[in-house]
Amino acid sequence: MRELLIIQNKIPHYRKAFYNQLSEEYNVTIIHSGKLSKNNSDQYNEILAKCLNIGPFYFQSRVLKEIKNKKYYAVI
Repeated sequence: MRELLIIQNKIPHYRKAFYNQLSEEYNVTIIHSGKLSKNNSDQYNEILAKCLNIGPFYFQSRVLKEIKNKKYYAVI
């Protein structure tokens, strides 16, 4: 199964159904800086990352490390 990495600030509740549908075809991992949102019924993986705001920019700490450690089919 191919690996997908999705980078977001938070996981909105209305996207969870989309991520679960996507998880039927791919191994989906989401990096975000919000609160844990995964339930037992959710099929995707989530990683929490600290977020640093500098002016209008947001920097998440674990993104580059995660991309280097795994070979993802796509990073969104």
